Amino acid sequence: MAIEHSDSLLVPAVVDDWLQESGSLTLRMKNSLNGDFDVSVEGEGFSSAFSEDADKLQQNPQDKMFIREVILSMSDKPHVFARTTIPEGSLQSLQQLATLGKKPLGEVIFSYPELIRTSLDIAKIAAQHLVPRVVIMLGKENAIWARRSVYDIKGHRFIVSEFFLPVMF
Repeated sequence: MAIEHSDSLLVPAVVDDWLQESGSLTLRMKNSLNGDFDVSVEGEGFSSAFSEDADKLQQNPQDKMFIREVILSMSDKPHVFARTTIPEGSLQSLQQLATLGKKPLGEVIFSYPELIRTSLDIAKIAAQHLVPRVVIMLGKENAIWARRSVYDIKGHRFIVSEFFLPVMF
């Protein structure tokens, strides 16, 4: 598995521990943080992927892919903004991932024994590079930590990007 840091930033230990989590982020949040866990679906459907995501999936950036965006909250406080990107060809075999509703993605994908994380990218992203609905949740912070994981289930690849909101740390 390749781990790429976008630059030479020093990642604080508490942040790195969450960014390097190899299991279900959902399960870790439920077990480590106080309060009730909730998934709020912000949007899902076919759309263009971010160009970097299309490159990682070896797809044409103009191809429509299934995109699901959610907010993971604890006690009604947003902690993580997550975006799943699934190429149409993979979606046919991973149809369960397109019909999750409020069910966390982590509860499903980590039940597949064939799940492999093929790469992990870690970055600190400045507010001007984030979608507006995430910027609103930053408070006084001008950047947030994020990770992008490429997963494979029986040859079908997809991306899960997680943006850790300041309340996490």
